[in-house]
Amino acid sequence: MNPYVLVTAVLLLSGGAVGVLYRLVKGPSLLDRVLASDVLLAIVAAAVCVDMVWKGTTDYMILTVMISLVGFLASVTFARFVQSRPSRHPDAGRGGSAWEDAEAPRQSTQDTSATEGR
Repeated sequence: MNPYVLVTAVLLLSGGAVGVLYRLVKGPSLLDRVLASDVLLAIVAAAVCVDMVWKGTTDYMILTVMISLVGFLASVTFARFVQSRPSRHPDAGRGGSAWEDAEAPRQSTQDTSATEGR
């Protein structure tokens, strides 16, 4: 492998990892953090693949498959968790699809009860 290509790949993966780590820490929501962790696992898998190409071996292929599988299963599990939670957004249920209801922003019940009493 050309050393310039290796350096470029490492720099791109490092830049992506820094951006993802920022989103993972900063968040604003739990969904952003989960998506960032999924992307971080994909970056780690890509880094393992770059290492395999550099060394000219396929010894870590099972590690790449396992990292990808864990990322996929974590995303599916979290999606099912979010889907089972009821939405408290005032527009939830008025849309034509379940996707609109699932993506509606969440509000706490204390905030709505405090504003109704005024």
